[in-house]
Amino acid sequence: MGISLISTDCKFSRGNILRTIFVVFFCFCCLACEEEYTSPIPDLPVSISFNLLFEQDLKNLTGFPKIIREQPIGMRQGFGGVLIVHGVGDTDPPLFAFDLACPHEADRSVTVIPDSAGKARCPKCGSVFVTLWGTGMPEGQSVSRYPLKSYRLTIQNTTCLISN
Repeated sequence: MGISLISTDCKFSRGNILRTIFVVFFCFCCLACEEEYTSPIPDLPVSISFNLLFEQDLKNLTGFPKIIREQPIGMRQGFGGVLIVHGVGDTDPPLFAFDLACPHEADRSVTVIPDSAGKARCPKCGSVFVTLWGTGMPEGQSVSRYPLKSYRLTIQNTTCLISN
C-alpha cells in the first residue's frame, strides 16, 4: 500500500485554479473599467483665438481670468461662454479653458464666477470648482458631482487657440 501524493479531494484542482483565475480576472476587468464621463453641459462648438501679447493678466499666476461671452463674427463660445485661467502646469504659460456654465445647474444663464486664487464659484448652487490645476473639479463640500467642462487650449507663437 503506497502513499499517494495526489489527492482527489484537493481544493486546488486544475478546474478550481482556472475558475479562481477567471473570477479574479473578471473582477479586475470590472474594476479597471471606468464609466465614461458625460458632461451635463451640451457639446456646442468652441472656436476662439486671441493674441497673448494683449492679455497681460493671463501671463502671471495672480492675474485675473479672461471671460469670453461676446459673440464676434466667426467666434463660437460653447454653452455659457469660455473661462480662460492661468494655472499650474507644463505649458508656458500654463493656461486652461473651461465652459462658464455650472455643470450642476446646466443652464447657460448660470455661470461660475472665477477668482484670482484658481477657483470658480457658482452663485446659484454654491459649488466651488478648482481651476488652478486645469481639472475644474468640484471641491469637497460642493453639490456638483461634475467638473467644469474643459476645452482644448493650444498656444502657437503668441496666438492662443481654444477648441473642442
